[in-house]
Amino acid sequence: MKVGLISLALIVLSAAVASAAAPLKVELLEVKKIWDQAPHNAFTDLVRWNEHFYCAFREGRGHVSTDGRIRVLRSRDADTWSSTGLIALDGYDLRDA
Repeated sequence: MKVGLISLALIVLSAAVASAAAPLKVELLEVKKIWDQAPHNAFTDLVRWNEHFYCAFREGRGHVSTDGRIRVLRSRDADTWSSTGLIALDGYDLRDA
């Protein structure tokens, strides 16, 4: 019982401290288009693995279209990108795959 109360107190205290912290100030340094071969591209993810960057995202006719496919781009330097994969299943939107 005491452990539970102590844990609850720590959680509440942590939340109070976090909400009192000053907001982060960020600065956008650069925006670069790396793909525009579909009418709608969204839901991106980016990872660096084995000396390459990989960017995966959903592409389709529109935001809620049923033709959503997963496109994978690859780059060694984050400047020059090439398509390395496309995952598609006819009649299905793979946005949550």
